[in-house]
Amino acid sequence: MSTQVCPNISSPCRLAHLCAGKGDQDGHISWWPKFNTWKQSGYNVGYWSKDCETWYQNRLQKIREGTAELHNASTWRGKLKEKAGHTATFVNATNELADMVLRGNTEYWIES
Repeated sequence: MSTQVCPNISSPCRLAHLCAGKGDQDGHISWWPKFNTWKQSGYNVGYWSKDCETWYQNRLQKIREGTAELHNASTWRGKLKEKAGHTATFVNATNELADMVLRGNTEYWIES
C-alpha cells in the first residue's frame, strides 16, 4: 500500500489529508492533536498548566528542528495518554468535592 499526503491541507502546517490509495480510505495526519483529542487527554485539567506549556514547547521545538512526525488521531491519543490516569483521578476527586460543597455538605471542612 502506498500512502501520500494529498494536496488538501486545511491550514498551513496543521492538518493534512492522507490518501491510502484504496478507494475511499483516507485519514488526517497533523503536527498537533485535534481539539477533541487534546480535550480527552490527561493534559486537560481545565486550564493551561505548566505541564501543557512544557509539552507544547517541546513539540514546537521538534517541529522547528524537522524531527517531529505527523500523527493521526489514534496515535495522538496514545501519545497523550501518559498523564491520563493521574489527571482523571484528580479531576474526578475535585468534581466530587465541588458537588458536595454546592449541595451544602461540608463534612470535609473541619473548623479548628
